[in-house]
Amino acid sequence: MISSNRLRAVSLCLALSVAVTSAQAEGFDASQMPKDGSLYIRRIEDLPSDLSKLWIPCTGAALRVDRPIELHRVPKGPVMALVPCSTIVGTTTVWLMRGWPLHPPTRLSLPAPDHLPAGGITMTEDLGIVSWHPADGILLSTMTSDMCPDLFWRSTYQITSYAGFKFSLLRIESGLRACGTTLGSVRWQTEWAANPWRVLPKPTP
Repeated sequence: MISSNRLRAVSLCLALSVAVTSAQAEGFDASQMPKDGSLYIRRIEDLPSDLSKLWIPCTGAALRVDRPIELHRVPKGPVMALVPCSTIVGTTTVWLMRGWPLHPPTRLSLPAPDHLPAGGITMTEDLGIVSWHPADGILLSTMTSDMCPDLFWRSTYQITSYAGFKFSLLRIESGLRACGTTLGSVRWQTEWAANPWRVLPKPTP
């Protein structure tokens, strides 16, 4: 038997799908984005029809209504779309729109902590809650949990090539979230940080 919560979730997804496919919004045009390079879409019906597929990988979840879809024009790079999904813990799908509309958007994959017992770092498209800080070229990825208390994990990436849209992993942090607290109250502890690579010494004259 399907639970009432599951039925409500399915109904919401169907309603959103109808809203998106019947939307009258025109196709996406990056040249019409604001001068600051960012566009925030807060209503489903305002999502350009040719971008409606961006929310499909929410894995059965719907778009979050409390956080907008963010479109950022990266200098000398593609438009980046941050699409929030309404899952139990909340997650963001990140898309790169290279050569749009001739080529479909591609989903961003980055190195992140592997939470298997062996540990390590793995490539993943599941980046948790993502925020973009254009002034510094920093992308923050925070993996949250619905357990209480539990560890949250935050990864910091620095864009190193705008043309190729490449990121370097700079830091991995963990933070204990106590019961009844918010993400903003988490105190972060560095678990790993990148160091400059060794270079050949300059020859002496």
